[in-house]
Amino acid sequence: MRFRLCDLFIIASTFMISSCYTLEQAFRFNNSFNSRVPLRDMMEDPSLTPDRKQKLELTVQTLNFASSQGLNVGDAYQYVIPESQKAVSYSVQAAYPDRMELITWWFPFAGSVPYLGYFDLDKRNDKSKELRAEGYDVSEGTVGAFSSLGWFSDPLYFSMLQRPNPDVTQLLLHELVHRTFWSKGSATFNENLAEFVSLQMTEVYLKER
Repeated sequence: MRFRLCDLFIIASTFMISSCYTLEQAFRFNNSFNSRVPLRDMMEDPSLTPDRKQKLELTVQTLNFASSQGLNVGDAYQYVIPESQKAVSYSVQAAYPDRMELITWWFPFAGSVPYLGYFDLDKRNDKSKELRAEGYDVSEGTVGAFSSLGWFSDPLYFSMLQRPNPDVTQLLLHELVHRTFWSKGSATFNENLAEFVSLQMTEVYLKER
């Protein structure tokens, strides 16, 4: 049975430490997702700039390559969200001030992760202020892409394509590795694995072109 996006997050929220955070991100994402356009339709849009069309063609080529290499592509990146944000989302991390240890948040499908992501920059900034007020050392960042780990159709944002071609390919492959394999509660291992595999696969992809 395939859950709708909001159904999934509502179910997940009953298990999460911070259900309000989960639901808020789900609604924010759903609003953005409702503006999605099928990838093939976007590629045929006569108003599309040559650079964006080329990047979409590169996306299709990368997805085909990923599938041929055994990654779980599924229905990922079959829709485009023509948003104007410079980043897909915004992240915050917090560490204890007296030791080199990040605080973590627990999610039912991902396990413990040392960060929170927000689709709204102001919300992220509010969380940063809250964590600083609690005495934590805080680091803020932007998120170039994310993976739902196969739970729903990951969309393609134009901000993901605003980088050189090899970096676009590596970014997509990185997220598809997450979609294919995820060790629950092992965020550092998962990131290192996705980075290593995607870099190796990108090298193979470029050599074949």
